[in-house]
Amino acid sequence: VGFADIMSTDRTPHIVTARHEAIVLVHSHCAVRSWKALGRMFGMDHSSIIHAVRKAQGRPLKPRVAR
Repeated sequence: VGFADIMSTDRTPHIVTARHEAIVLVHSHCAVRSWKALGRMFGMDHSSIIHAVRKAQGRPLKPRVAR
């Protein structure tokens, strides 16, 4: 899954999973700590960011390779 897919509004399950994992990685490894700031980065509402983080926490993070 590429950068353009992660930043898109596509709701295909494998893209949504990759997007959620990207949000968790940015949240946990960068100085961006507010939900609102993360939402601006990903073009999403802060409540969507909270949902993504909560949903992704239940899944192990798997490495993704861009095709």
